[in-house]
Amino acid sequence: AAAASGVGIYVSSNYGTDWTITSAPSNLLWKSIAMSSSGEYMAAVVLGGGIYVSSGNGWSITSAPQNLNWTSVSMSSSGEYIAAVAYNSSIYLSSNSGTNWNTIPNSVSYWTSVSMSSSGQYIAATSGAYSAEIIFISSNFGSTFATATAPSNSWISIAMSSSGQYIAVTGTGVGIYISSNFGSTFATATAPSNTCISIAMSSTGQYMAACVYDGGGI
Repeated sequence: AAAASGVGIYVSSNYGTDWTITSAPSNLLWKSIAMSSSGEYMAAVVLGGGIYVSSGNGWSITSAPQNLNWTSVSMSSSGEYIAAVAYNSSIYLSSNSGTNWNTIPNSVSYWTSVSMSSSGQYIAATSGAYSAEIIFISSNFGSTFATATAPSNSWISIAMSSSGQYIAVTGTGVGIYISSNFGSTFATATAPSNTCISIAMSSTGQYMAACVYDGGGI
């Protein structure tokens, strides 16, 4: 699935060969989208709007706030657990496919990205500029979070393996940092120290890909 700002949400059912636009509103500033392993469940967030979910029967807006600058959303493989973050707001979690939402206490920050393990047990979120530039980690379905032992930086994007053991994070002008112990510690990867705006990881954590916008390369 792909979300295009001001255009709509497209899906493919043949490995990306063909794409079809969905019934999701086409006039919204779509920012991020997540999908369950079966493809049945999806969640998407809107910059300056709300959180929308789909279970195969069209799209509906959830009870999450509808006036936040949502930046990122992640979903468990079953579609049951969803995590979403917004700029200058809190971390929002759902354990029933988006029907109800809870906020993490004292989690207001400039959140830029969030990632979740396949089971939903492990969650990691990055905070960017103008606030505590941290990586926030949970190992208990979001019941509690702790700040990871990583350098303070304007973090941009984060990815997590299916098990939650491997985490990769990108920041402004620092390249890529890697954790292989569920976020307990992070170390610099052997990649150029450019600003990577997005990073992705395979389910095992063995394979990763990142894109750079300031003339560098991976």
